[in-house]
Amino acid sequence: MPFQATSIWSEALEKGLRVRVSTYALRLLEQKGGLDAYLLATRDSKLSPEFRRVKKQIQKAIERKAA
Repeated sequence: MPFQATSIWSEALEKGLRVRVSTYALRLLEQKGGLDAYLLATRDSKLSPEFRRVKKQIQKAIERKAA
């Protein structure tokens, strides 16, 4: 499976994240509505440690904005 280093925008964090993902994963992120929506809808057990860390950062950012 081909991998590429790319930058993916996170709306909640308001910044781009440099990640190495497969072309399939890029298409999946687009289908799910972006990085934030995908990570929040995916179980932690299916995510790599790197993306689990990003998911927690996104959740905290959303909580701060809601407060």
